[in-house]
Amino acid sequence: MEMNLLRALEHSECYVSAAFAVEDPDGDAVGAALAFLGRHEGEGGIRELHLHSHMAAALPLWRDRHIGTALKLHQRAWAIRHGIAVIAWTFDPLVRRNARFNLVKLGAEVSEYLPDFYGEMTDAINAGDRTDRLMAWWVVDSERARVAARGGLTPIAATDGARVVPLPDDIVAIRAADPEEALRWRLDVRAAMVEALSEGYTVGGVDSDGSYVLLPPG
Repeated sequence: MEMNLLRALEHSECYVSAAFAVEDPDGDAVGAALAFLGRHEGEGGIRELHLHSHMAAALPLWRDRHIGTALKLHQRAWAIRHGIAVIAWTFDPLVRRNARFNLVKLGAEVSEYLPDFYGEMTDAINAGDRTDRLMAWWVVDSERARVAARGGLTPIAATDGARVVPLPDDIVAIRAADPEEALRWRLDVRAAMVEALSEGYTVGGVDSDGSYVLLPPG
C-alpha cells in the first residue's frame, strides 16, 4: 500500500500500526497491521461499529518471534480505548497455526464460513486455490479475550456430540507440492464445516492436534 493511502486511513481514525526492532528502532518496520472501520447488524437490527482487521504480518526473518501477538494485542488495546467492542478478520480455515493463534492465543471466535470469499487471487500464497475463509469475531473485552491475554486459554477437547474436523499439517507446503491434494483438503473441510454450521454447531476452538472442534447446538 502506498503511504498516501495509509495516511488517509490513519487520519480518518482507522487503525495503522508498525513494529520495529528494539535493536534498530529507527530502521525499517519488521511487522505491520492495518484495520478499517465497519458495521454489522447488532441486537434489534441496530447497525453497530466494529474494526475490520485487513492485514497483520511480519517479515519472514522476523516470524515466530511473537510480533503478530504484539500487533494484535496493541490493536485490541486501541479498540478498547476507542470504544469499539469487536475486531473482525478473515483467515484461511486450512492454516492450522492461524486457527490456533486466533482461537486459542487471542480468544477470538468464528462467526461464519465464507466459501471462495475473495475470488481468484494471484499472490504467491493463494494462487491456484479457492479463497475460503473463516470470519474471526473477537469481542475484545470479553472474559474469553481477557483470559487469553493472560495466557489462560488452552486447546479444547471434543465432548459427546461434538464434531472434529481435521486439518493438514502444512497446507502451504501441500499446495506447492500437490495442488490436487490441497484441493481435496479444501473441499473436505468446506463440506464438513458448512454442513455443521448450517445445523447450528459452533466452532468451540481447536484441540491439541490442531483440529477444529465443533460444538452441538444448545
